[in-house]
Amino acid sequence: RIERVQIIGACNPPTDAGRVPMTARFLRHTMLLFVDFPAEASLKQIYGTFNRALVKKHPALKSYAQPLTDAMVSFYLASQTRFTPDIQPHYIYSPRELSRWVRAMFEAMNVNKLKGHTLLPEDMVRLYAHEALRLFQDRLVEKSERDWTDKKLDENVRAHFQGISIDSAIRRPILFSEWLSKRYESVDQEELRKHVLARLNTFNEEELDVKLVVFDEV
Repeated sequence: RIERVQIIGACNPPTDAGRVPMTARFLRHTMLLFVDFPAEASLKQIYGTFNRALVKKHPALKSYAQPLTDAMVSFYLASQTRFTPDIQPHYIYSPRELSRWVRAMFEAMNVNKLKGHTLLPEDMVRLYAHEALRLFQDRLVEKSERDWTDKKLDENVRAHFQGISIDSAIRRPILFSEWLSKRYESVDQEELRKHVLARLNTFNEEELDVKLVVFDEV
């Protein structure tokens, strides 16, 4: 016999892609509480805490915790407003995007993985832009949407990061890899292409003789 047990569940609204409404027969047995996404001020407080911890071990970046937070939240809100499920069903934006953004930057800025390399503000901004493009641009369908994201990101960086070489920090293409130096860092496209082609040749010779094609989107 089970007594004094409460079951609490959480779910997305049925308007999200792949969701279906819960039946009235089920809902009549429950109490409902709707919790919306945090407001802008709350997002800045939450992710500001994360970002202060992110830059804590990098002396050259300590003054950039607040600009980084403001830039992240601003770009997230702009993308959320511009791209809605009415355009494409997978255009769903939640604070998970900000969490993934911070997590990706934390992994790349981990002092144990930098192997003695000192991060400069330009390095951080380029990493910030790279992760933004991976999170927000790679999901977009139309070229016009990707162009909008490129332009909005450039405006975002120029508005929030002062005193650094912006043109150098956001020069396209922005590619990060650990293949060339065993450290996750910005790499030149042609150098990365040569490395990939060399590895493909080795794969063809040693594993499977298939002529794979490397193109820019890869």
